[in-house]
Amino acid sequence: MSQGAAAIWTKAYSMMPYMERTNAEEAQAVGRLHALRHSGGALSEAEQAHVLDAVEALRVQEYSMWRAAAWVLPEIRKLGPLDATRMKLFLGRARDRYGAACVKDVPADWAG
Repeated sequence: MSQGAAAIWTKAYSMMPYMERTNAEEAQAVGRLHALRHSGGALSEAEQAHVLDAVEALRVQEYSMWRAAAWVLPEIRKLGPLDATRMKLFLGRARDRYGAACVKDVPADWAG
């Protein structure tokens, strides 16, 4: 592997701890949403605040993940094209888990 390629991989992997922390924070926010009672009826003011807090946390975390990907993907693309078969497999699994509305294809010309 060339020194330039090693530098790109190092940059990409340097983002992993940040993305893992963000993923853990997302899981906590989702857990807060699942902790709400599901009996129906109107939410109390405290429950409304609970929901808004969790939703806002998810918005922030989603933007954090987008920013991390926008920083890393252009560098990774310098190494060559992404393996279409593997991307299809990974995106398919993500869509199965999170839903098609959450996981969309990245346009080929997306620069982040």
